[in-house]
Amino acid sequence: MLSCNCLVKTFHKINLNDSSIFYAKKALELNNYAKYPMALLEALDLLENVYKSKGNNDSTLKYLQLALFTKDSLFNQRKIIEMQSMTFNEQLRQQDIANEQKAYRDKIRTYTLTGGLIMLILILTSAGLIFFYRYRIKQLEKLQSVKSRIASDLHDDIGATLTNINILAELSKQNFNKTGNADTYLNRISEEINVTSQALDDIIWSVNVHDDSFAEVILRMRRYAGELFDAHKINYTIQLDEKLSSMKLSMEQRRDLYLLFKESVNNIHKHAAATNVSISITGEDHNILMEVEDDGKGFCMKETPRNGLKNMQNRVQKWKGELRVETVRDKGTTLFFIFPVK
Repeated sequence: MLSCNCLVKTFHKINLNDSSIFYAKKALELNNYAKYPMALLEALDLLENVYKSKGNNDSTLKYLQLALFTKDSLFNQRKIIEMQSMTFNEQLRQQDIANEQKAYRDKIRTYTLTGGLIMLILILTSAGLIFFYRYRIKQLEKLQSVKSRIASDLHDDIGATLTNINILAELSKQNFNKTGNADTYLNRISEEINVTSQALDDIIWSVNVHDDSFAEVILRMRRYAGELFDAHKINYTIQLDEKLSSMKLSMEQRRDLYLLFKESVNNIHKHAAATNVSISITGEDHNILMEVEDDGKGFCMKETPRNGLKNMQNRVQKWKGELRVETVRDKGTTLFFIFPVK
């Protein structure tokens, strides 16, 4: 197209207008394939000038209008391109702004999450320290409770017994030369020493952390009942639920359950005048069920002055359990314990 336009200019200068027109129209034909608007506009201007020099006003006007139309199209096209470029640039700017805003939000979110995580760690650390502190306080309270209980047991059981031994020793001295009296006091001293030894053994056993299974409690129950009833020729049976052997008890639960058993059989030995005793210990729904039955002389619940039942009632209520007593004069007594175990 550019070559054709050059030929048009050359032939027009030497007044070969027909050749100029030929090559100008050739450029127009080539535009249908090349789509080169600037060369098209030049070709139209050249045709306008050629026809103007020939005096052909109609053709001059025709190509002048086509040139003007092409110029308008080029102008509009340029404006469209400029608008598209502006729109594209604005889109790029808005995208940059959006990216910056997103990066800012991400940064704020990161800072917030980091701060929240740090606060959570601080809160959990504080909660852990508070929990550890409270746990430590509870452990110290338990330890102090054990110490207080041991001191109380030593004072009540061991102290009272030692006082009795001291009194009996003085009486045996005073009656040493009297036939029979000194032997009586010495026998009682021997009994008191055995009681003291048993009480001290119970205290040590109750605080031994290695004896926390129910199997240890069962063994101790069997041994104590055997020593007590065999020595006084009382027939007895003990039925134990074997599945209780693997159960773990706390120090306080182990001690209170054993003392309930011990108090029950001691009362039979001291007061019931029984010849047969039946003991049953089973487990049911997180409860230990203990039944102690004898065929002794029984007693009247309203008339009995003993504190043994009150002590047992207090021990059971301490663990929110239950004690039921069934007794008939000259026919025996049955104690039924429900001892909850966590």
